[in-house]
Amino acid sequence: AGFIHDFFPSSGIAINDIGAIVFFNDNVHILDMEGLATNDVLRIKKNLHPAYLRKYVENNKIEIGIFYPHLYVGKIPPEWELVGTWTLTDNYIAGGSVVGFYVINPALKSRLIQSLQSYKNYLPGNVKQEGIYLKE
Repeated sequence: AGFIHDFFPSSGIAINDIGAIVFFNDNVHILDMEGLATNDVLRIKKNLHPAYLRKYVENNKIEIGIFYPHLYVGKIPPEWELVGTWTLTDNYIAGGSVVGFYVINPALKSRLIQSLQSYKNYLPGNVKQEGIYLKE
């Protein structure tokens, strides 16, 4: 939620764990990958596929993705580029230990990478970071 608040406060974001992000960010608009807040997704959840997501993000100006990659293997468009992950090494409450950061709109790749680089020192020590944003 803090990362979004600082760097993408009014962006379109594909996310699957909407709680804190939506609660602490009034102007963000979302594609809820689980369908709790996006009724269109809820209706097709069992058949979620890349073509549907591609069309949805284009029509709704969704620019980046922040979600648990293991839940969407084979379902997200291949052009959504994973630029980093945060792994919670002692996860007890989150729905997944690995959170992926994806560029959906290629024009935002540099911005997402720079934002992750700027925020990395604010993460707790138990968060393992990986991805291209650490190499650029």
